[in-house]
Amino acid sequence: MHAYEIQTARLLLRPLTVADTDAVWKWVSDARVTRYMVYLTYTDKEQVRAWLRSAGEQTDDYLFGYVRLSDGSCKMRSMEYEGDLF
Repeated sequence: MHAYEIQTARLLLRPLTVADTDAVWKWVSDARVTRYMVYLTYTDKEQVRAWLRSAGEQTDDYLFGYVRLSDGSCKMRSMEYEGDLF
């Protein structure tokens, strides 16, 4: 897992972890959201935990969440990269 973090006045960009299960569950279990995504709607929080565990082991993809500092809401973004980010 990558440990990069970037913080601005309004956002914190950081890797997603298993501790984010509840926040991630909010959008991956919502069919209104997942109909536009490349993954199916999750039906069990354990699926989310398993996915976050496996994502943390990836070395060829950078899966990060962004936290809105004003209210602590967490979202997700993924990007593939080659080489160093900085």
